[in-house]
Amino acid sequence: PYMFFNEDRHSVTFIGLKVTRDGRLQDPQTGEILDANLMSERLSQGLYAQGFRLQENYDEWDKGRKIQELCRVMGVDAAFDPDESYELTMDNMKKILAIQMRFRCGIPVVIMGETGCGKTRLIKYMCALQSNLTGAKNMLLMKVHGGVSQYDILRKVEEAENLAETNVQKYPEYRIQTVLFFDEANTTDALGLIKEIMCDKRANGRDIRGLGTSLQVIAACNPYRKHTDQMIQRLEKAGLGYRVKADETGDRLGSIPLRELVYRVHALPDSMKALVWDFGQLDPQIEKLYVKQIVSRHVYRHSSLRDSDNLVEVLTDILAAAQAFMRDRDDECSFVSLRDVERAMLVTVWFYNLKGLLGPLLQKKHNQTVEEENGPQALDALTSSVVLGLAICYHARLKNREEFRSAVSRHFRSPCILPGGPDQIDSEIRHCQDLFLDELELEPQIARNRALSENVFMMLVCIDLRIPLFLVGKPGSSKSLAKDIVKTAMKGHLSHSELLKSLKQVHMVSFQCSHLSKAEG
Repeated sequence: PYMFFNEDRHSVTFIGLKVTRDGRLQDPQTGEILDANLMSERLSQGLYAQGFRLQENYDEWDKGRKIQELCRVMGVDAAFDPDESYELTMDNMKKILAIQMRFRCGIPVVIMGETGCGKTRLIKYMCALQSNLTGAKNMLLMKVHGGVSQYDILRKVEEAENLAETNVQKYPEYRIQTVLFFDEANTTDALGLIKEIMCDKRANGRDIRGLGTSLQVIAACNPYRKHTDQMIQRLEKAGLGYRVKADETGDRLGSIPLRELVYRVHALPDSMKALVWDFGQLDPQIEKLYVKQIVSRHVYRHSSLRDSDNLVEVLTDILAAAQAFMRDRDDECSFVSLRDVERAMLVTVWFYNLKGLLGPLLQKKHNQTVEEENGPQALDALTSSVVLGLAICYHARLKNREEFRSAVSRHFRSPCILPGGPDQIDSEIRHCQDLFLDELELEPQIARNRALSENVFMMLVCIDLRIPLFLVGKPGSSKSLAKDIVKTAMKGHLSHSELLKSLKQVHMVSFQCSHLSKAEG
């Protein structure tokens, strides 16, 4: 149970505490009596008369009530929802309140959690709520990585100081706190400077203006987790070109080589370790709610998709099954987050918008297959788009793909009908890959093998949608050839094919990486 003193300084908010009218302490979830004599009946009724709500089941609060209680603790005058797509669970509410209490007590906020577990989204929601309907920009996000220097951090601190002063001068009556958020703070060598900012409230020896009053700093860290021995062997055999043996490298975290860690992170200073707060992972049921909201947002933006009955529920089940399957893997494919769901819906809608160009070409491919192999009929445009969205964001990452197709195929139902089951998912992906390759002008000596077809397909889609893509393969697996073909093909309206004309024109810049490459170039 938690008790929070509200910002108005004369009221209190209780969460997780349920006391019956006769003074017994009760578990809100199970109803079990934990203490039969917590307080007298007279005291319990007196507290209730004074406005202390001790008899409520807090897990049954709707979003509006949760926001109202948050605003009372934070001192926000107008209770409003800054992001209707955000799923404000009781767990998230407690985390926001815990951050606020640390702000109030001057305790540095250092949170640690897996990528995609909702850290950044929660901080953004909290800051938007605290802006108090002013529309003020009160959050600065710095995405820290290995190339971030002390100069970059000092420049961002100065920017945050100026922004905090602007907000105080512009909105003096709202007591708006500006938040500087260091995301993935333990990935940079300049971690000592971040420690000085967080713990000593100084930046390179000088006091930070407004820190602790109008300016607050939050750091998020990636967890320290080592790959399994099998994973390490697989990565070292994947053609990634390690020059130095793992037991000889000086790039280490203690005795562990950094390349054997799930996240390439540096050791936190001792003064920060005691401040680390484990953020945890998304509960599967909560993740499914987020998946549904992402699907709903994309579906309702599209007029023709909006009219399909039961589409949101079907797509939610398919994507939740894909997420669960990937997370159960014991290799690098197990690292998934809500960003993958967002990308899958982005790709699905992209293919659906191309149905006028892709549809006839895919139908022609299917007709040839039906004549040659007596396969199932072609999929409708919606189901085909969903299958291709899964292909780009999940299927292509896997080594053993049959299990994935079987796992997701059982969740297809009206309006996404998949009569051919897992095999039809495979055939639809192959047909679309071959279709894209057929639209390109290839030299006669180039072999149209499966590796080239998949590489070109992935590059065309990901470049057009600006989705980051890493092609990992040994020399001779058509990576550079695919890049040269795509570079020649993507000419925008100057392309020879109507399908390619619908894609963006690309200007490709190459950089030859080596072990001497640095963040500066």
